[in-house]
Amino acid sequence: MYITKEPKSPFYHLIYFDATGERKKVSTKQKTRRAAEKYMKNFSPCDYSDVVQPLNTPVEAVSVRESFENLTLKVFRDEYELVIKQSKSPNYLASVKISLKFLIAEVGDIPLRCLDKRTLEKFLSKTFERSKQVATLFYRTIKAALTKAHEWEYITENPLRKFKMPKIANPFPVFISHAELMQILGKVTREELKNIYLLAYYTGMRRAEITNLRWENIDLEKGFIAVSNGNGFTTKSKKDRIVPICAPLLEILKKLHENKTNEVYVFTTKEGEKFYDDLVGKQFKKAVRAAEMNEKIHFHTLRHSFASALVQNGVSIYVVKELLGHEDIRTTEIYSHLQNESLVKAITIFN
Repeated sequence: MYITKEPKSPFYHLIYFDATGERKKVSTKQKTRRAAEKYMKNFSPCDYSDVVQPLNTPVEAVSVRESFENLTLKVFRDEYELVIKQSKSPNYLASVKISLKFLIAEVGDIPLRCLDKRTLEKFLSKTFERSKQVATLFYRTIKAALTKAHEWEYITENPLRKFKMPKIANPFPVFISHAELMQILGKVTREELKNIYLLAYYTGMRRAEITNLRWENIDLEKGFIAVSNGNGFTTKSKKDRIVPICAPLLEILKKLHENKTNEVYVFTTKEGEKFYDDLVGKQFKKAVRAAEMNEKIHFHTLRHSFASALVQNGVSIYVVKELLGHEDIRTTEIYSHLQNESLVKAITIFN
């Protein structure tokens, strides 16, 4: 017996199994999970004429723990995705969907309680052989999902709690110079897209932050961009931050403001429509290939290039962290190797 919620219904539903093992569903007529769980505790299958309750087996004798014995992976997945949809970014939700999809395809729609450490290790090891990065993503998202299952008391313990994925070496991020950026932009035919790529290079903003950038978040007089949450958009770190506007970018934004075709969004098509993230990324990759440059260069390289340029010019790694909106300084430290030249110069005081 467990609680679930369907996307098209405002109420939580109670799923239970009758005496013959047949799965049944009934609406709790409750809109909150707390109220639905209270309904479940007081629920008696005997109230329904189509259910035959075994003799001498009071409903109260069945514990909540035992009532989740037959909760399957698919049922849990549907409920979990519905819950995190309200608080997580679309990208995170997509990673959860793909992780659970591959897991279920591998092990089947088994009861959640049967998902033990051995089964998960075999699945992750098999994925690790194909792609270390994908296996790491699956590990993080599935572990988080099972932590929630434990909080909901669907399982007694998260089987991945003590399991550690093998560490993989983090390669130095690829970055490009301003001259190389100009070479790539020379292959971009749409002026609107060129402006997006320049802003990414000059601010280090993420793709979704740029495509969702609104005029209300830009102060052209004071010269800064407020990367903030709201209006249906959430930043990756869920933190607001301020990004200063450099002189070349300020000129671009002023011209865009004078000729804007959309009162809300900064970057739009000639028809005034908001750009899709995928189109922005694919068109940049297309230009990189047309310029016959390193295949490892992609849109996110512009963010790496912004950070790399700052570090190489002596900007503190902690300042770079704030500009990029990183939650943890360890994420920013991937650029610390670029400080080597500064370190060498520092040692010359002993010469």
